Amino acid sequence: MNPGTSVPQTVIVGGKTTEVTMKQKRILRTDRIRQPGGRFSFIPHRFLLDGFLQSLNQNELSLYFFLTLASDKNGMSYYGQKSICSQIHQKKKEYTSALNCLSRKDLVAFDGVFFQVLELPERPVVLHAVNQDMLGSFCHSIGHGGQNG
Repeated sequence: MNPGTSVPQTVIVGGKTTEVTMKQKRILRTDRIRQPGGRFSFIPHRFLLDGFLQSLNQNELSLYFFLTLASDKNGMSYYGQKSICSQIHQKKKEYTSALNCLSRKDLVAFDGVFFQVLELPERPVVLHAVNQDMLGSFCHSIGHGGQNG
């Protein structure tokens, strides 16, 4: 089949029969088709479709991706903080923040030694960011007996 070839298909949408044209996929490099190897890790397609990808910042995504690649079939890995930070180019503070967020978003578990990449929850957990300026002003006002200035 030629690149860009479309294939007409009949589908039923809302009780009505409709003909739609679907682009036919083709393998671009038959010599480089991915195959599961000895240690195979994966990220489920729902990670993209259900909004998990969009729910993570860059540091969280880097850490999640690393832990997924480093995990066994049960999602377990035991890389240390220094090694992980070196591999994904994060400072300790960025790593700690990312790990805490991934844990609160129910994507990973960590017991101080081992990590487990968890089965995805039903939907992404959204954490609400605290406005640091407002928090700083509030803390400052508490330190001054509730008086601003």
